Amino acid sequence: MDNARLVGGRLLISNIRAAAHVTKTPDGKWFKSAAGTKVGKIKFDGKALATPEPGKPLKIPGVAIISYKDVNKGKHGLSVNALKIKWLYQAAGHTTMLLGHAQLKISPK
Repeated sequence: MDNARLVGGRLLISNIRAAAHVTKTPDGKWFKSAAGTKVGKIKFDGKALATPEPGKPLKIPGVAIISYKDVNKGKHGLSVNALKIKWLYQAAGHTTMLLGHAQLKISPK
């Protein structure tokens, strides 16, 4: 996904990208990374907002809670969501939206 216009165009998010990488190290272990996951700019009502740090959600009161780089590592792979948006306004019914998703699984031999 590249860009998103949400909330009737009030919330603009650009350059959404999720990336999942799994490599086998020389000692036979699996290295899992979400490097390359990024978000360009976030604007709400024309005002630029800072992209939140992983684990520290951005709150837009009465509208949404936005989490960046939601990574889930498993035994044989990982998945990453560039953004996880939890809608707070009543019309959304408290739903969650995932933007920019990447997933990679390795089948061990």
